[in-house]
Amino acid sequence: MTILSKSIVSLINAEIVRENEAAQIYKAAALWCDANGYDGSRDYFSKQAPDEISHRDKFAQYLVDLDAQPIMPAVDSPTASYASLQAVFQAALDLETQVTQAIEGIYSAAHTTGDFVTCNFLQWFLDEQRQSLTELLNILRWFTAYGDDLAMIDDKIGDLAG
Repeated sequence: MTILSKSIVSLINAEIVRENEAAQIYKAAALWCDANGYDGSRDYFSKQAPDEISHRDKFAQYLVDLDAQPIMPAVDSPTASYASLQAVFQAALDLETQVTQAIEGIYSAAHTTGDFVTCNFLQWFLDEQRQSLTELLNILRWFTAYGDDLAMIDDKIGDLAG
């Protein structure tokens, strides 16, 4: 029998869905960037997709470790077309904002019920989200700073991918 409440299990399973969707969204973004000649951005999103799978798996393993049942849902097809390179990164920021809010919601629910084990587990994810949000905000600032020099922006984004 799990030590986790049903509501926490449900919230974590919903996060497994979000992380799985995020991986597919980032893979689709990488393909869009590749098709449009943005190699640096393709590399950036190609690096992000497996990170989201890793996050999904960490959430699932947490449930397994505490004798709860994770779900592994099917994912709807993500958006495959964007109006611009900037729009791709704005969509990524919007996605990461939603993920951050959801993880904060799990944290809040866990804290309210005294589930400090889950709070401790979630701290790593909150740190990751802060880093992701900061990085995406910085990338979006480059579009203002460098204007129409998309080649320079794409090169800088590629540098982030390593």
